[in-house]
Amino acid sequence: MLRDHTRGGNPALYLPTVDIQRLETDTAQKPERLCLAKPMKREYLRDVGTVIGWDDGHDATLSFVECAGGTVTRAFHGRPMHALNKKTSKAGWTLC
Repeated sequence: MLRDHTRGGNPALYLPTVDIQRLETDTAQKPERLCLAKPMKREYLRDVGTVIGWDDGHDATLSFVECAGGTVTRAFHGRPMHALNKKTSKAGWTLC
């Protein structure tokens, strides 16, 4: 996969050298920004300081993680994000 494969609404991609599980776990545990999107959904954002993948054809240095589910079972997943992604400027983000 190449950077261009992430353009036009296609999913963002991590670089193959990224330890995704560790990165996303660290982001959920130590975010820089937090969004309480819905009662049972949380979004976490952290600037990693290095390119971790591509998002809409741009270098992505932000780790975005979403945690959702019920009171018994919850799951999280994430993706790399570039700084100008619309999601980074939406209302509701607070600094941690």
